[in-house]
Amino acid sequence: MAEIETITLSNSSVNPTQICSEGDPVTLIYNPSETATMYISNRQSFEITSLYVTPIPPLGYTTLQPLADLFAFSPTTGSQAAIIPGGLSAAPSPAEIAAQIQALGLATLSEQQVQSTQISSAGGTTIATDISNTGTPLLHGFDVLVSGGSQVVAAGATTAVPTITFHKPGYLISGNVTGSAAATTPFVKIIVQWYNSGGTLLLGVPQIWIVPFTSSGTWTFAGSGPVRGPMMKLSVYNLDTNSVTLNYNITESTQHITRDDWRGPIDGIAGVGTVPLYNTATSLLATNADILMLQMINTGPVSIANGATINYLAPVYAGTIYFNATASAAIEMFITPPTQLTNFIGDSPLYQNGSITDISFSTSSAPRYPIRITFTNASGAAVTLNVEAHALEYTS
Repeated sequence: MAEIETITLSNSSVNPTQICSEGDPVTLIYNPSETATMYISNRQSFEITSLYVTPIPPLGYTTLQPLADLFAFSPTTGSQAAIIPGGLSAAPSPAEIAAQIQALGLATLSEQQVQSTQISSAGGTTIATDISNTGTPLLHGFDVLVSGGSQVVAAGATTAVPTITFHKPGYLISGNVTGSAAATTPFVKIIVQWYNSGGTLLLGVPQIWIVPFTSSGTWTFAGSGPVRGPMMKLSVYNLDTNSVTLNYNITESTQHITRDDWRGPIDGIAGVGTVPLYNTATSLLATNADILMLQMINTGPVSIANGATINYLAPVYAGTIYFNATASAAIEMFITPPTQLTNFIGDSPLYQNGSITDISFSTSSAPRYPIRITFTNASGAAVTLNVEAHALEYTS
């Protein structure tokens, strides 16, 4: 066949209509019916469930190289096939699509109302009403999976959060810890592990975050990240010699979050307060800090007596930090783990500089625990210091 033809098909698979001959060129076979499926085979008699049968749905097509005579039929009497030698692709016109929708009864008012009722999570009659009540799924796709309140963790003990199953691509966690005013190691270690759907196979390396706490429980931590497996197992290890009380919420989100990003204490939120430092000597407030808005430390001018040392506790943030410090005379600067954590993570300096007066630099050494920033004055006289530190990205 060398020209485009429209052939009326048999309605019997026992006596189908021949539509192509062996040796014909590559041929496109188009089904113009709006509701009927047609079936093609190289057999003169066949069953539609056979392996050597190719179905073509309504307004669909297939392209074949006829290596044998080809036969077709449609169960619907009067159905046709368009045979296009050399054709590669075809698409129905808008009018054909509209006619198909009408023929299938999808455009009727009653059908639309049925579909709206089925889609509506509230059982209403319009999708618009549902969106008005609950919000669009993309922007409001948050579900709290587990919450825990007033959960006591004994000194040196570990407590496990119930295993959590995730169905969305992002997770969010928030919480706070209340400990003893006499705490000597005011930190808890949070271990996050991802497992397969059966909870038997650990996926990847466990993630460990260390967050500080106060006796008032006003230091809040918050984290987010990508879901790395169907199930999360989370445990909290109390590093102190006194019991602590844990509160937390874990949520799943439709938001695609690129990396794990935990922060805390979170300042700039009512009731949370400023970020002081735990250390064995001087304690100094890092005032006006807001970790959610990048600012970790912003303080000064501060006077440091000759021979004195001051320390800052930077909030938890794993990533690059930008520092800017100016001093009226040369002083020493160190970035180390907090003294209370050295038994758990060592005491190797993450950064040190023996003589600074005006310094700006970035470091990617910020780990998944609070870092201590120390300034020591050995200049022989009092020194005035200004210092600020910023995280280099917003929360995802």
